[in-house]
Order: sequence, then C-alpha cells, then structure tokens
Amino acid sequence: MGLQDSNKIILGSAYKLDNNSRANFILERITDNPETSVKPNYYSKDLIIFPNPAKENLYFGKETTFEITDLQGKILLKSTNPVQSVNISELEAGVYFVRVGNCVRKFVKE
Repeated sequence: MGLQDSNKIILGSAYKLDNNSRANFILERITDNPETSVKPNYYSKDLIIFPNPAKENLYFGKETTFEITDLQGKILLKSTNPVQSVNISELEAGVYFVRVGNCVRKFVKE
C-alpha cells in the first residue's frame, strides 16, 4: 500500500496458490472521491480455484458462473448466477473439471 497523492491510495498484493504455480498480482488505485466507482484490476486472467484437493466447498478467486464436469464431460453442477463458492460434498471422490468461460481447471474431490 502506498499514498500517491493526498487523495489517492495504491494497493497491491501478490499471491501463490501452491509452490508449483507462478505468482499472481493484483493492483488497485483508490481515489477519495464519492463520485468514483472503484473496481479491482485483475492482471492475471487465470481461473483461481481453491482448495485443491477439496472436500466440502470449492472457492473461486472472484464471483463467477461455472460448470463442473466429470472426466466424460457430463455436467454435474452448474451456476448461471455469479457465485464465489460451490458445495461439492455430494460429488464422489475423484477428478473433476471446472469451466468458467473458456478457461478450464482440474480439481480433485477428496
């Protein structure tokens, strides 16, 4: 975090999902102006899901719509409304895929 001017704050954060992934970075400038709408700028376009492996819930890095499929491509869970997490407790243990737009990630259900 840093102060740019008397009414501007710069916020930044780096994070890694695990030891094998590259770092992601988020940067935002906040201006003290009630007329301004502030939205985060995500410089990584990667789909972030965690934890992996998961037992009860799978979380997304931001609110999003999704589809969860099995290895054969059958859609098992789906949301057309943006959510930040999904309960996966009813899925059997195994490997699944989560799709958000054109991005697909593999995850393991314990």
